[in-house]
Amino acid sequence: MADFGGQPSEISNRSDGPLFQTVELNWSKPKLWEKGFGAPVDHDEPCLYLLQRDHPSSTRSMRIVYVGLTVSPKTRFLNHPTANRIVGMRGSTFLSYAVVRFTGRNRETREKYTLEQVEHLLIWALWNELENEKKMFTLPGMGVNGGTAWQILNSGYRFQGQMPKEIVYPWMVIKPGRDRSARR
Repeated sequence: MADFGGQPSEISNRSDGPLFQTVELNWSKPKLWEKGFGAPVDHDEPCLYLLQRDHPSSTRSMRIVYVGLTVSPKTRFLNHPTANRIVGMRGSTFLSYAVVRFTGRNRETREKYTLEQVEHLLIWALWNELENEKKMFTLPGMGVNGGTAWQILNSGYRFQGQMPKEIVYPWMVIKPGRDRSARR
């Protein structure tokens, strides 16, 4: 049992505003991406996307293999070498996406920043079987601009339990050890 110390919504910053930025990702049902055809994209908003593979001889069906972001979904997959390589493999490939909605000032600036941060956190949470080449072995938010505290809630399609329902970053989880301080 771990002590999380409270709910992210209960923690505030110095000016009494919420410390954690909450984002809900509502994942679409995966659509089959057939070999030799374009990506099955039916929207035009900036989003995060996942590629899943289903290979008949695999021990698990519908495995998440790639996490990405795009500000232009209609043109993103026209020249995407990694996606093309994944689609060209034996078996079936599926595409799912989640649009991130915002309110407040500087929406366009925050949108790209948020997509980048949340993509990095998803890669970090799902890294062990992904075919992503970047952002795999560094902590999210490292770099010049640093990171933000995030609470990511995943809803919609569940990816057979592969996608975490919630990601809270950064969080200090306290796993208590055995208390041996009692006198005998």
